[in-house]
Amino acid sequence: MLVDSKLIRPHPSWFMSEWHLDSAAVHCISLEELADAELAKDIAGWHTDKVAREFTLNDAPVFDQYWLDRLMSVFDADHGIELGAFDMSVCQACAQEGSSATGRIHKIFMVRANRSSTHRAGTDAADLAQAWLAGFSF
Repeated sequence: MLVDSKLIRPHPSWFMSEWHLDSAAVHCISLEELADAELAKDIAGWHTDKVAREFTLNDAPVFDQYWLDRLMSVFDADHGIELGAFDMSVCQACAQEGSSATGRIHKIFMVRANRSSTHRAGTDAADLAQAWLAGFSF
């Protein structure tokens, strides 16, 4: 498994009124750190190169889709990247197994619950991948 993530310098078109100290604390990211981060348009291009053609699962797709759309708007307004819901995808992947999937689903969600979230994209992506692999590695 390969996980990669980057900090994003806010784009000049983004309203700083959307910056919240509570969110900064949850994610352990200060506005000062972002001043030295890569430009939003460069991160959007990097993201497109890395994952645009992949199905991307997320544990908060509605919320994170808003921020992904915001990021991608500085690069490609019609990016077409849609985040899928991790929980729903687990259930859909197990649906054909019927009751025999109960153990698999339990294992996935136990692994997920036992990993402490950092609220940082790379680590959280690794946590979801570990949970998925716990249930689907053969």
